[in-house]
Amino acid sequence: MNPRRTHSLPLLLLCASCAPSIYTFHAAPRRICRGDSVTLDWNASKAGTISALPAQPTPGEVPAQGTASVVPTSSARFHLEVSNLWGSAARDNDVEVLAGRSLPVGQSVADPSATCADSTLAVTAQVPADAWSAQAVVGAVTTLGEDKHRYHIEHAGLKVDLSPGEITQAFKGTKVAGAWALSLTLLDGEKCGTQSVPHNLGVQLVAACSIGAP
Repeated sequence: MNPRRTHSLPLLLLCASCAPSIYTFHAAPRRICRGDSVTLDWNASKAGTISALPAQPTPGEVPAQGTASVVPTSSARFHLEVSNLWGSAARDNDVEVLAGRSLPVGQSVADPSATCADSTLAVTAQVPADAWSAQAVVGAVTTLGEDKHRYHIEHAGLKVDLSPGEITQAFKGTKVAGAWALSLTLLDGEKCGTQSVPHNLGVQLVAACSIGAP
């Protein structure tokens, strides 16, 4: 019997779980205005490397745990990778520099905030402040593509009714982050407590940057 072979199998079994791991990797905020800083934080089993595509200033080689502040010059994907002889692990976080792009805001009716009574279905969509730049403000708001429902929208102390395809400037200049109370009027054939009701409520908004906004 080859003595080397008798020792190699236990060694391989011992290291079958030696591949590195990434426990967490976050970027906040993830929707920013030009010039905003983004905080990257991570926790991995060993040191690794953070890169970005397209190329951005990054911390490069990093310890197993830590935080770093970066200032993206454009929308980018930040990539953390750790590796050793037994394998590798990687995670990504996308950061978007806002440039007047249209974005959806909505919530599933499975959310605890959802209610349905008579012919009205309602839910509250929470846009977390730590996910958006403090400079991000609302431009125009409209209904989603093929949505044929009439909406009632409340945000930042303002209220507006919105017909399908209608565009409103009522929320222009308000912060994107915060609670968006959305309710719609059910169509013929839709009934509370049945699968006929929409599974999600949402609207489309244009997010812009107001540098120096309070």
